[in-house]
Amino acid sequence: MKGKLLLVALLLALLPWSLRSQVPLSTEWQRYIEEWAEETGSTNSDELEELLTQLLENPINLNDTASNRILLLPFVSALQWDIVKAYILQHGQMLSIYEMYLLNGFDAATLARLRPFVCVMPVENKRPLRLHDVLQEGKGSLVTGVRRSFPMAEGYRDSTYRGSPLRAYFRYQFNYRDRIQLQLSGDKDPGEQFLYGAQPDGFDHYSYHLLVNDWGPVKRMVAGRYNLQFGQGLTLWNGFAPWSSDASSEWRYGQGVKGAGAMSEYGYFNGVAVDLAMGGGWELIPFYSYVRRDATAPKKALDTTGVYQWVQSIYTDGYHRSELEAGKKNLLTEQLAGGRIQWKNPRLTVGATAYGLWFDKPIKPQRYVYNYNAFRGSRGVAAGVDASYRYRTVQLFGELSYARALDTVWEGVPWAGMAGAIFDMDADNRLAITLRNYSPVYQNLYASANGRNSHNQNERGLRMCWNSRWPLNIHTTMTADFYYFPEMKYRIYAPSNGRDFSVKAYRNMGRRHRIDLQYSNRMGKRNATVDDAKAYVQESTVLQRWSATWDWKASDELRLTTHAKAARFGCDLHETQWGWAVAQDVEYKPLWDLLPITWVGRVSLFDAGGYDARLYLAERGLQFEGGSMMMYGKGCRCYLTLHYEGNERIGGGLRVGWTHYSDRENIGTGHDQTPGNNQWECMLQLRIKMAPLSTLGY
Repeated sequence: MKGKLLLVALLLALLPWSLRSQVPLSTEWQRYIEEWAEETGSTNSDELEELLTQLLENPINLNDTASNRILLLPFVSALQWDIVKAYILQHGQMLSIYEMYLLNGFDAATLARLRPFVCVMPVENKRPLRLHDVLQEGKGSLVTGVRRSFPMAEGYRDSTYRGSPLRAYFRYQFNYRDRIQLQLSGDKDPGEQFLYGAQPDGFDHYSYHLLVNDWGPVKRMVAGRYNLQFGQGLTLWNGFAPWSSDASSEWRYGQGVKGAGAMSEYGYFNGVAVDLAMGGGWELIPFYSYVRRDATAPKKALDTTGVYQWVQSIYTDGYHRSELEAGKKNLLTEQLAGGRIQWKNPRLTVGATAYGLWFDKPIKPQRYVYNYNAFRGSRGVAAGVDASYRYRTVQLFGELSYARALDTVWEGVPWAGMAGAIFDMDADNRLAITLRNYSPVYQNLYASANGRNSHNQNERGLRMCWNSRWPLNIHTTMTADFYYFPEMKYRIYAPSNGRDFSVKAYRNMGRRHRIDLQYSNRMGKRNATVDDAKAYVQESTVLQRWSATWDWKASDELRLTTHAKAARFGCDLHETQWGWAVAQDVEYKPLWDLLPITWVGRVSLFDAGGYDARLYLAERGLQFEGGSMMMYGKGCRCYLTLHYEGNERIGGGLRVGWTHYSDRENIGTGHDQTPGNNQWECMLQLRIKMAPLSTLGY
């Protein structure tokens, strides 16, 4: 423990303190996070926020046409980046970011989301890495904060949760240009102990990595916690996986080797991964990971010495508040080793990935009729090939993969494949078509390609997406997704099918007004019972969602955003569920320096009578404290966030939120239940930027 605390102190003392604040994300990004929550059902967007934070701290230089970092943003296509590079080749390096308005393919919405993460600077030749330059020109940043909710949950009152109800975290990052990144972070969830009991080393979770770019033949190397993102995500992809929000994002840009997110408690690898440039467009990426995972195991898995011989499932929640949860920590050891070889030129990229997976204990999931094909055993293997080809305004991409558990014999071939094409018909019309076919026996714990299931398994589908600009400058995105599940799945004990339709439209009215409209319709099947029947029957379900947003920049200081949402869930054998929510956001940023604070507040009302008609509203919180609010039940929700934006020395924020439910006497269930129908939370955060030594005369 003393060693870890000493390392933290050393990192904080590495550079003198020079500070800078961070402004809240734009309403464009809030819309994206909100749609992502509706698509995935998750209110946690830490991985996405980590990506955006790194790009805020190290903006993308648009003049650096040799880099593809801009493709990390999920709404920028390869063709759009080609347009930027062609403009620079013809007219020379950009002098201002506002030259982007001259380029085809970049509408107002794309530029609004892009603007905080890019800059325009002269491109310098790469210099050899020298320790003196790293220490003189490197910059550090620190984010630390606490959060507390009131009243206390039942788990604290009956001593089930053994720690304090305070959440605490820190994230330190040191960057030298885009060449070196060193990160250390710690996180303690509410209810977890700190410096005693189950967490004698302080924080319950630590994350760390060292990333080096462009060091001789090493294009990129990561030691510590890292993620791997290859192809379209079908063979190997962990960390944040962009979902298809428009035609541009149907194709994914695999970053390859990257550092893991600061607050991620599950899914990362731990070890070493290296991207080696072999010459002639060839790259070789070997990797190895050794990590201890949390897992659940029943008492019958204990042997006579009190050691678990097998586990039932991998535990992904990351909570270690109670004795039961703490007993799941580091119960399973995982090793992963493999490599990737790829060749690319400006038009074509072809790659092959293969790896093996070993656990120190077999995984034996509890058997249900719907999880017959789940991963079982202690060994697995995966291998796949992927390709992406772009010619003028057409981009073709695809991936074919084989993956299975080695300790069990399965019927059928464990393969999965997907292919797609994007057609840029003109500056105002873009069409994307993708096909997918994932075998029921495809067993890959680290696949994260697009699909309707939580795992890339037991699914066939066709998806079409069309972006277009209509008369009156109305921008639209229309999507249709048809899919079929050849075998039973969770809550559907027979083959089934479904289809999704969605339409999004927005229009900028002048420079201060914007209206967004959205409608989606999801049709599927689920199990149902009829009277005294002993077997399930299938019933058809329809989930419809409507959304409208009016964004008004009343002045240079004041911005108002109004949200209205509704949902309807209908089915054959049960009553129809309805839900609605309205919210008013106010953002006020004084232009005078005596009060350098941005005020962001919201007042909302909601009434969602059933869980299937729940609604999501993204909230503009503090860094690593954002995400979306799931609105289920009847009540109101208010919050106020203050972002301090003083100078380039210090930043921070304070957030207070209140939720009231009028349809219940207690909030939550089990040990998380709180008395009464009101819930408060308070968050405090400090953000620090540390200036390079060279700017301070050292």
